[in-house]
Amino acid sequence: MRTPAGFFMPINNQNTTFEKPPLSIEAQLERLSSRGMIIQDQKAAQHYLRFISYYRFCGYAIEFEEPAVNGEKCYRQGTTFEQVLDCYVFDCKLRLLVINAIERIEIAIRTVMVNELALKYNDAHWYLNKNLFLPKFQHNELIQAIKKETHYKAQDGTIQHKKREKFIQHYFDKYPTPELPAVWMIAEVLSLGTWSIIFANLIDRENQKIICKHFGINYVVMTSWLHTLTYLRNLCAHHSKLWNRHFTLKPLIANNYRSQLEKNTHFSAQAAILKVLLDVISPASEWSKHLRDLIKEYPQMDIKKMGFAEGWDEHPFWH
Repeated sequence: MRTPAGFFMPINNQNTTFEKPPLSIEAQLERLSSRGMIIQDQKAAQHYLRFISYYRFCGYAIEFEEPAVNGEKCYRQGTTFEQVLDCYVFDCKLRLLVINAIERIEIAIRTVMVNELALKYNDAHWYLNKNLFLPKFQHNELIQAIKKETHYKAQDGTIQHKKREKFIQHYFDKYPTPELPAVWMIAEVLSLGTWSIIFANLIDRENQKIICKHFGINYVVMTSWLHTLTYLRNLCAHHSKLWNRHFTLKPLIANNYRSQLEKNTHFSAQAAILKVLLDVISPASEWSKHLRDLIKEYPQMDIKKMGFAEGWDEHPFWH
């Protein structure tokens, strides 16, 4: 079973009691060494485990494991602590690159949704209209979520909430109705996941098409990709592994990008989605160049585990 952090753990046996004792950092290094890992600099290794954690480090060491012998883990001959650390550092840099792209995409998508529907309905509070959403949509849950994010409470003209953003507080101070702020204000406090749900549940397909025309993809693909990006963003926020992950939430394969999205359980498909959307939002972006440069910086990383084929970085798509 794969945990949220991306590490494999055995399925729990209800009749088994967890009895593994905590290990000191010195004991952790001894265990790695007993399994065949070469530790060239003990002090440096102690430092890294003090701040990375043994459990997290071992999640990256899985890539270097040989089949267990007598139930004991062992690492391939010649495996070093530094090699595993390189995987960890590469993955950290990859997550930063991904979150940078998602930030721009998230802001762009919610901006288009807010502007287009506000103008179409001439209504700064269109999200309050439950008739704009599918009958199955739990509109009240959306309103409650917005109240939570705006730290809403009954307004009497004097209540101040320390956790509110200043622009939210200004609205509550000045405008008694409608009871919640304008849509472009709540856009600043709602998550990508919430906007993904809002988009997917718009009852009028024309509304979805109005939004999608800005990005050059159809509404079915957009629904899938927003869901995918929400999951990807959450993985990054929880510092989960990306580079060799098997993505259980698979993005829909758009016909125009079939070859790039074909391996849609791998990181390469996630990267392709980011590239497609960034090309629209920020045509001068060098994001794909940064991705190519990062992978070149770590030639020891197996790009096939990321879903990339040999010579992928020469394909016109990535330029």
